[in-house]
Amino acid sequence: MEQTNQNAAMKAGTLTPEQLGELDTLVVVSKIKNFIRSQGDMNTSADAIEAITKKVAEETIKAIGRAKEAGRKTVMARDFE
Repeated sequence: MEQTNQNAAMKAGTLTPEQLGELDTLVVVSKIKNFIRSQGDMNTSADAIEAITKKVAEETIKAIGRAKEAGRKTVMARDFE
């Protein structure tokens, strides 16, 4: 997906499941790999990073909706609860 279309869709909170699968990585891969390794001496596959990115995007879109419902333009920690 083009970066501008992806950004516009994310801004509108309208990503389709297919678009969620095409997102740029939203996490620091080295940090995730180090965290997983520290929790059980495990390796991390590329598709695990994609799955984590999808989860981050899904939860962030929900948080954006909660902030909008509250009349705010700032996403806060409580929007992720």
